[in-house]
Amino acid sequence: MVLEINFNYSPKMLRYLVELGVFRQERFSLIDVGCSGGIHPAWRLFKDQLEAYGFDPKKAECARLSKEEENPNMKYFACWVGLDEDHEFLKQKKAQESENPAIYSYFNQSKRTSSWSALQSEGRPGDQPSAETAPAQEDLSDQRISIAQFVKRAGIQNIDMIKIDTDGSDLEVAVSCQDMLCECNVLGFMIESRYYGSFHDTVSNFANIDRFMRQNGFCLYAMSVHCYSRADLPMQFEYPLLASTVSGQPKWGDLVYFRDAASPEYSRIWDSELSTVKLLKLACAFELFSLPDCAAELINKYSGKIAEVINPTELLDRLTPPLDGVIASYEEYTRRFRENPYSFYPKNR
Repeated sequence: MVLEINFNYSPKMLRYLVELGVFRQERFSLIDVGCSGGIHPAWRLFKDQLEAYGFDPKKAECARLSKEEENPNMKYFACWVGLDEDHEFLKQKKAQESENPAIYSYFNQSKRTSSWSALQSEGRPGDQPSAETAPAQEDLSDQRISIAQFVKRAGIQNIDMIKIDTDGSDLEVAVSCQDMLCECNVLGFMIESRYYGSFHDTVSNFANIDRFMRQNGFCLYAMSVHCYSRADLPMQFEYPLLASTVSGQPKWGDLVYFRDAASPEYSRIWDSELSTVKLLKLACAFELFSLPDCAAELINKYSGKIAEVINPTELLDRLTPPLDGVIASYEEYTRRFRENPYSFYPKNR
C-alpha cells in the first residue's frame, strides 16, 4: 500500500543538488517497511544517489521487486518487521488487550462504516487489508526482525528516512527502531496512523505514535486525513475504492515527522550536530514533502556551514515559489513580505 501525502514531484532544489552529485558519496538512505507495490516514486528523484532497504512478508512480491529493480542500491527483504515475543512492549500489549475487550470495540467504529457494509455485501473483509489477514494461499515469510537488529547486523551507519506502512503494527515497528535512531542519525519518519483506538499506550494509533515520536525528538510536520461515513448515511467514496469517503469520521492518515534542526534548542535535544550533507538531505526532504519554508529556515540557520559546499542563495532561490504568477528571487520575495505582508492575502476574496 502506498502512503498518501502532499509530495512535491518537481523539487527544484533537490534536483539541482542531485545533478551536482552532492549525495554521491553519502547516498540518501531509506528504510521502507511495507514495500509491497514498490518504493514510492517520490524517493526515486534522488536517482542513483538513493539507497533503500524494503521489507515485506510477501515472498513473491519481494522477489518481483528485486527482479525488476534497476538501482543496485535498492534491496528487498521478505521479512516481518517487529519485536521479539519476549519484548516488554508486546507483553504489555497482550495484557492490556485482555483487560476489557469492550473498550477496544467501543473506540473502533470500523464495522459501522459504509465501506465495511459494502465490502460485506460482496463477501469481502471489511477492514483495511493486512498481511495478518492475507489469503492462506499467499506465501508469507516466517522470518521476523527489528529495524535496530537489521542495521546492526548489516553494519549500516546512516539512515535518513524510515517509512512504515503495515496496516496495523506501525507503532510496534517504530518501537523496533528506537535503539538505532541516534546511532544512524535518522532525520525523519513517514508512518501510517489510525485516528481511532482505545487509550491504552500500546495501541497503534495517532496518540501513541505521536507520543513515541516526540519522546524521541521528532516533530510532526505533515499529515493527511481519510474519513469513513457511517453505513446509515453513506457518503461518496474518495477514490474508486470501497474505502474512504469525502466526509465522515476521521479513521486513518499518514504522518510525517522530522528533527527540528532549525530550533534554537536543537542541541539540547540531540547530542550531535548534523553534517553539512545531512543538513542538505533534511532540506531536500522538507522540499519533497511540500515544506519549502522549513527548508529555507534550515538553510538560513546553517548558511555558513552550507556555504562550504554550495552557495545557500542558489538553494533559496530554487525554493522560492511564484507570487501572483511572478517568479522572483528569495531576497525579492521576502522583501515584499517585509514591506507589505497584506500583498500575500489571497486574491478575489
